[in-house]
Amino acid sequence: MSVMAGLTNNYFVGMKSGFTLRWVEQVWSLYSDTIWLTLQIAVATTVINVLVGVPCAYVLAKSKSRWASLFDEILTLPIAIPGMAISLGLILAYGGFSDFRASWMFILVGHVIFTLPFMVKSVLAVLQSINFSVLEEGAAS
Repeated sequence: MSVMAGLTNNYFVGMKSGFTLRWVEQVWSLYSDTIWLTLQIAVATTVINVLVGVPCAYVLAKSKSRWASLFDEILTLPIAIPGMAISLGLILAYGGFSDFRASWMFILVGHVIFTLPFMVKSVLAVLQSINFSVLEEGAAS
């Protein structure tokens, strides 16, 4: 319904009133900066998650120590804690840094904290299914 509202001349008449991109252009002119910032934060979050999450998952897959288990549990905490509590904790922790708190980096940190466990758990599941000893023997020959 909302897509139809954005593409018709008159929402109350429906498709009989004809199609237009006028409403899409109006929304884009008002929110294009916000949309671009959102896409930049999404890409930056993905890059950071890959750069941090894949090595963490590799270390967790290779290590069977108690410290690795503890690190895995600590890494999983943002999944168990509600997002509102995490955001309130970030605001309280970085409240004194007004420049950081007012920047888009603050939002990026929140996104990375919330999404990193999902990246690590996904990659860890794949890495645990790999037989590393066979790969290491093949690499040594």
